[in-house]
Amino acid sequence: KAFGLDEDTAWRAVMVIPGTMALGIGILLYFFSDDSPDGNFRDLHMSGAKQKTNPWLAMKRASSNVRSWILFLLYATCFGVELIMNNNLASYFTEEFGLNQSTAGLVASLFGLMNLFARSLGGISSDFFSKRFGMAGRLWVFFVVEFAEGLFLLLFSRLRVLGAAIPALIAFSTCVQMAEGATFGVVPFVDPVATGAVSGIVGAGGNVGAMTLGLLFSNFDGPQAMLYLSFVVIGVSFTVFGLMIGPFKVIDTESGRQVAAGKTLDDELVESESSQAEPIAQE
Repeated sequence: KAFGLDEDTAWRAVMVIPGTMALGIGILLYFFSDDSPDGNFRDLHMSGAKQKTNPWLAMKRASSNVRSWILFLLYATCFGVELIMNNNLASYFTEEFGLNQSTAGLVASLFGLMNLFARSLGGISSDFFSKRFGMAGRLWVFFVVEFAEGLFLLLFSRLRVLGAAIPALIAFSTCVQMAEGATFGVVPFVDPVATGAVSGIVGAGGNVGAMTLGLLFSNFDGPQAMLYLSFVVIGVSFTVFGLMIGPFKVIDTESGRQVAAGKTLDDELVESESSQAEPIAQE
């Protein structure tokens, strides 16, 4: 509006700003960042420190790993929930609290504002507790923030006083973002050789969760949809224990050459320059 645009045009024009920023950051990352903490993949491949992997076999391996799908469900109920809130919060505050469109949008933006620190906090907390408790520390952090996310969403869905709803929304959002960070604190340990494929499956869970769980808002009013959504989040949070105990337990190892249930990584994913499979170099 400051540039003389009407409301219908202004919100479309403003999309140029994040688009331009994303493009600029992408260019900076391409020229000034490394591919991984160990360096650029090309250099690692040339030095023999890292072998190339067959992407098709990596995806086959990741998709047949039950741990990938447990994390898929968990990410559906954190990042998926974030996308649902982004789509519905402004209208929720308009309909349930009687706010005008501008004020409702401002209040709803508090949810996204937590992204400034909370997602990183989830990853930092995962790393911090893993130093003392190993993988169990990562998974307990994951469970606590995911379970708390469901509880704060349940609380938020019941509140009708704006002054109480806003703190509940902030606490809920903080847990949502922390759960997202905690998710990817676990992902690298599911299968170190096929981490990229596992990440892709888990990341897709967020979009699938948004599409499927978002249907609640098409069939119920806002408060009821959020209440039912909170039940889903709380229920799914308990699947974290499937990664702690039993046949799908994820094990944290220093070398990264062992994965869940203590099984040694096989050699089928590693490609030589002639595209023939060869054993993983022993450390």
